Amino acid sequence: MQLFAALAPAFGRPGQNGGPGHNGGPGGSHHGGGNQGQWVSELCANATLAQAFLTQTQQLIATLTTNASFTQFLQQHTQATAYIQNAANGNLLSSNCTGYFSGLQAAKSLDQQAAQAQQQYQQIAVQAFFQIIQSLVGGNGGNGDSSGESAGL
Repeated sequence: MQLFAALAPAFGRPGQNGGPGHNGGPGGSHHGGGNQGQWVSELCANATLAQAFLTQTQQLIATLTTNASFTQFLQQHTQATAYIQNAANGNLLSSNCTGYFSGLQAAKSLDQQAAQAQQQYQQIAVQAFFQIIQSLVGGNGGNGDSSGESAGL
């Protein structure tokens, strides 16, 4: 559980800003709420905490990598996990803590952009399947559902 607590601020907590299904910045601080500025300030004010954050998040990523159940999560956060695991970025944490977290936020933004693009591709594919059904049976494919469920998707 300690490892999850370290990673939650980096990727966002479920149901909070930046968590799955939400746009915006990272999830809450280690106090269960707040914003990126708050937890970055707390971590950067204490070099021991900042180093613990890095060590524990790297350990968690290594642990998740060994469990196939987390493959999709890791694929959805490739930029952020690569950023955390990068040794040069780890050195940046020691010399420029706020710069490190700015870089982490930029990596998260790239992951979010990739997820948005993937959603658009998925919508295009579902619509293409729906258009096949519509062209074959006419009308709205039977129930007016353009989500792809009427096409068996």
